[in-house]
Formats: sequence, C-alpha cells, structure tokens
Amino acid sequence: MDYILFDDQQIRNQLKPFTFIRPIAEIRCGILTIREKWEKMLSSEISFLTEEYLQKNTPQTSEEKIFISGAVCPNEVLLYEIGQLQEGEILVSKDNILVIKTSKKLSYPVDYQQFTKKEFSEKITTIKNLPDIFLNNGEQIKVDFQLITKGRKSQEITDPFTRVYNLDNIFVEEGASIKAAILNAEQGPIYI
Repeated sequence: MDYILFDDQQIRNQLKPFTFIRPIAEIRCGILTIREKWEKMLSSEISFLTEEYLQKNTPQTSEEKIFISGAVCPNEVLLYEIGQLQEGEILVSKDNILVIKTSKKLSYPVDYQQFTKKEFSEKITTIKNLPDIFLNNGEQIKVDFQLITKGRKSQEITDPFTRVYNLDNIFVEEGASIKAAILNAEQGPIYI
C-alpha cells in the first residue's frame, strides 16, 4: 500500500509563502509536521504528490494507493474511515477532498471528478489558511504529545534549581539538559 500526501492547488496558494519551498504536509502544526503525524499513525513512509520542483520522495509502486490531503491532520476516526474506503472512492468533508483510494497513478493537480464521493461528517483539523497553523497549534501540541510519548518514559529532571508544575504533562527526551528553568505544564504539555 502506497500512502501519498497530495497538495490541493487552491490550499497551496492560500498557504504561501510557506508552500513556496515545501509541500503542504511539511508545515509544522503542533510538535510534528503533518507528514510526521501521518507516518507515526500509519507506521509507514509517506511520499508526496505536489509541484514538480518539490517532488523528491519515493514513486508510486504499489497496486493500492491511498492519496491523503496534505492539509489534513490525522485522527483515529479518519484512519478507520480510510480503512473502509473501496477502490475509486473519495472521502470528502464539506466539499473538501480528504482521501482518495485508487489503483491508478494520479498526477498533480489531481482530477477529482472520476471518483465516487463518500461523506465524512466527523470533526477534522485542516490547515487551509495561514491562521489555521496558529489557531490549531495548541490542540495539535496535545495530540502530538500523546502520539510521541505513548508507552514511553520521560527522562527525570534532576536539576535542583529547576521548578516543575504538573510533571505528568512534561516529557524530556534522553540527552536533553535542563538547568535553572521553570516548566509550567498546567495549561498544556511540554515536550523537550
């Protein structure tokens, strides 16, 4: 199964200047980029379908292909719906294309007219305009924090001059050094 994050031409234009030098899915919202979120949730490498000068990932090699909008942040409900899609179906939310399942090789920009629509009515986070990056950042930090730290143990904070508030909401990666700091995670998680 190939997973390909595709750029919608209209959204690409709305997200300039960020998308001059990267596909939409390389925008960071939260701790991770949209691509990194999908890679963690799918446990798979992701390629891109975007402007030719930004194409640098692996080609489409598998018979089954799942094309996912690079502007959409993943969640469990969406992953379930992706698993339910049939060949030639397209998952849409309020006329926004979310996912396409096909065995065909698609080119940029994607022609959506050839697919059967299936409506997705659940809440979804989509980065369509520049303010969306910042408006969704807090929520996505919380989502990413859970995704990154699930089943892992944080390095201990041993510096006697560091003050910590809500230690359960703080994760420190191995090798990070914290000295004489105040870490206040009462309003949300901190990932170091």
